[in-house]
Amino acid sequence: MLKVEIDQKQYTLHKEYETLYLDQEPVAHQIRPIDDFSYEVRIGNRGYILYTTGINPLENTFSIRINGKKVIGKCITQKQIFLQILGLEATAGQKIQELKAPMPGLIRAVHVGVGEKVSKGQIILVLEAMKMENALKSPGEGIVKQILINQGQAVEKNQLLIVFE
Repeated sequence: MLKVEIDQKQYTLHKEYETLYLDQEPVAHQIRPIDDFSYEVRIGNRGYILYTTGINPLENTFSIRINGKKVIGKCITQKQIFLQILGLEATAGQKIQELKAPMPGLIRAVHVGVGEKVSKGQIILVLEAMKMENALKSPGEGIVKQILINQGQAVEKNQLLIVFE
C-alpha cells in the first residue's frame, strides 16, 4: 500500500496481481513508458502524458507534468504510515551511511566537505537531470567521511556519491 499526496489531497494506491486499486476501487489502466522520464497513461477511457520533472527520494517527493500541468506530490510508504500511527518519525535521529544518485545526471554543486557534520534536510549537493536541477538533501544526521564525486562529473543511477561515518 502506498499513500500519495497531491495538492493536499491524499490517495491510497495498492496493486494486487495486475489490478491497481485507487482508494479501494479497482482502476482499469495501462502504463506505457515513452522514455526514461515520460509515460503514456490510460485510466479508463482517458489518456494522460506524464513527464517526471523532479524526484527527491530522500523526502519521498516528486514533481511531474500531467498533460502539461505541473503537479507536486509526496509518497508515504506503509512503514511511514505505521510510524505516524505510533507517533514516531521515521528519520528522527537517524544516522545516515551513504548517499547514492537517485537518477543519472551531472553534479552541479557539492555543498559539504569531508569532516563536516550534516543534519536532516540539509542540502548536500545539486544534481542536474534532464535540464532540471535537483537539490539532494540529507535524510538524517551524519559526518561526511568521503566524497566520491566532483563538480561537473556525470553520475549513473544508484552510484555511490558520499559516504558518512
